[in-house]
Amino acid sequence: MNANQIDVIRRVNGGDTVLGDNSGIWILNLAMGAYRAIMTGRVALVQGYETLQRSTLSGLTSNKDYCCLFMGGKGNVLVSQLRVYYGMGATPDLVMLEKIGFSFTELTTGNPELILERNTFVSTTFDSVVAAMITAGLPVTTLMGSAYSSAIASYTTAVPGYRDGQAITVAATEQIAIECSILTVTDMPKMKDFAMIYKEENPMFVSTLNNAYKTRGTAKSKESMHIPVTDFETGIPLPNTTISRKAPDGTIEKIITGPNGIGVFYSQATDSYDFLFQRPGYNDLNILNKGFVAGTLMKFDAVMTKTAPDSLTKDSTPASVKPDVEIPKEEKTDRNTNEVVKPITPISAELPSTTKVNPTKPPTV
Repeated sequence: MNANQIDVIRRVNGGDTVLGDNSGIWILNLAMGAYRAIMTGRVALVQGYETLQRSTLSGLTSNKDYCCLFMGGKGNVLVSQLRVYYGMGATPDLVMLEKIGFSFTELTTGNPELILERNTFVSTTFDSVVAAMITAGLPVTTLMGSAYSSAIASYTTAVPGYRDGQAITVAATEQIAIECSILTVTDMPKMKDFAMIYKEENPMFVSTLNNAYKTRGTAKSKESMHIPVTDFETGIPLPNTTISRKAPDGTIEKIITGPNGIGVFYSQATDSYDFLFQRPGYNDLNILNKGFVAGTLMKFDAVMTKTAPDSLTKDSTPASVKPDVEIPKEEKTDRNTNEVVKPITPISAELPSTTKVNPTKPPTV
């Protein structure tokens, strides 16, 4: 693992310690407990992939071990949600909770027959109740069951021993990156959301958990985020656009796009960020929950739309350009006499600009 991935695992383990020390506060929260199990299992999965990375023998790595870890990782997520399902209601199903209570380690270690038996039981159980779980509002889908079944089949057909080491090592490296990204972008923010309901009565618990999940910024890149900002209608770059980047802890960093309309953030830590784009004459643009992994370069486009022009008022002439004299109106006809009535022209409008009017004397002719 690289330095950033090691930092992710450190943060998750630190948060898990806080959760364990304060279990009395949240222990009855089944969903929170399920997410804790998912996260601890995911950490174990990452560590398993790391072991696989290092267990090369003359350039070869065990394909069976890789398939086992991949299968167990998917099974761990489903077991966590099954625990929530069988624990719901006034009368939890204690029998099924006991039967389904496999840890990630139990799904991935032991003799191959026992591993296959446990994972198959989890898969069959999940498929039998997935519809009811979806109805109950649990975050599961039928595709999760299909993917798990495929992983079990791959494990079953994988040949024990050492072969195709380079490809498997690359695959393990990719899976470590995927799992660390999920921990950062999804799992830790979700756990912080769960904890927020206890903030009023247990503020120290929430604060300590949030601090445990904070990155130490051990792995940062020189250029982290590259964001071109353009006009929706023309596609031209938009310089002088203010981009505000907000981190989950509330810290905000602002930059302004250059002449090419591109904004660049440097040395960003792994986390999920919100972005706000602002420019005079354009509608504000929000882009939320962009996951970023330190040590990489993230690029995404921001397209802004112009604000609607102000509606014309009845008299839109600026006061500074209005004449000092009243403009004569068109002639009208008196309805009673049928005589043409000419509009009265202010006397000041008939005089030359150099003529002054004495209020006490009539003007000299």
